[in-house]
Amino acid sequence: MSSTTRIVLIALLAVSLLLNMFLLSSKYKQNDIIDQQNIALTEAKDLETQLREEYAQAMTDLDEMKSNNEELNGLIENQKSELTKSKNRISALLKDSRNLKTAREEIANLVAQRDEYLAEIQILREENEGLVNANRSLSESNQALNTSNEEKSSIINEIESEKAVLMSQKEEVSAKNAELSAKVNIASVIKTRNIDVSAWRVKKSGVAAQRKAAKNVDYIQICLDTYENEVADLGAETFFVRVLTPLGETMAIENLGSGVLEKSASGDQVKYTKAAEVEYDQNPIKTCLDWNPGMAFQSGKYIVEVYNKGFLSGKGTFELR
Repeated sequence: MSSTTRIVLIALLAVSLLLNMFLLSSKYKQNDIIDQQNIALTEAKDLETQLREEYAQAMTDLDEMKSNNEELNGLIENQKSELTKSKNRISALLKDSRNLKTAREEIANLVAQRDEYLAEIQILREENEGLVNANRSLSESNQALNTSNEEKSSIINEIESEKAVLMSQKEEVSAKNAELSAKVNIASVIKTRNIDVSAWRVKKSGVAAQRKAAKNVDYIQICLDTYENEVADLGAETFFVRVLTPLGETMAIENLGSGVLEKSASGDQVKYTKAAEVEYDQNPIKTCLDWNPGMAFQSGKYIVEVYNKGFLSGKGTFELR
């Protein structure tokens, strides 16, 4: 065998060895990737099972806490809605293996949130039960007044003391109930979006044409979309629209439907431009209203605020040249 042939054979053997090493390394890496994917898939399934069980247990526990107290039941339904949102968010995270750590943390947060809700409801239930027991005790004490004239003075003193405690408890429960009512009211606020304002000029022919310049505008049309809200009641809902001029002044003319609303959070009273009443069925709807003040519009940036139940539910802007 010539030296040239020997060199060629050695080179071929070296290339073959390197190729085998490369293929072997690639196979190990591919197997490692597959193993990692299988581990992630198993973990995702386990987390999904845990999420489903924890969520179902939370719904059961909260339903068992319901009573004949409508305000308390309203708070429980609001808490269930919040937990459902958390559960849906976690389910979305579990669809991507890169989010498993975050999903695990979110499940722990959901469990903690459930326990916090249950503890809060238990405290309120105990306070309500305490008020009932105190009333029963007061009734029994009143009956004892008729047993003896000699004991009347001491019994009256005892009753007065119990009444003081009862009034204190009643005030605390009233404050808690007011807080519950406020939470339910806030949850029932219908949020708005896509607040769109267009400016129009009515031609001599009676046809309206859209305009951008303030000097050419006769009226504006304000349109908005509502979000769905399962907590809100079915039926008539009023949205108060407040248009602020570039100078920060509210456009308001009483004869054209303007008025005053009270902000639920602060109690402040502010003017609103016009109100729109719609029939709400807990699903998204679109509504529009026109504002024709019969006077010239100013050039600049306008702010549009929308209120529902005294709370700001949406905000937008538009500009006239």
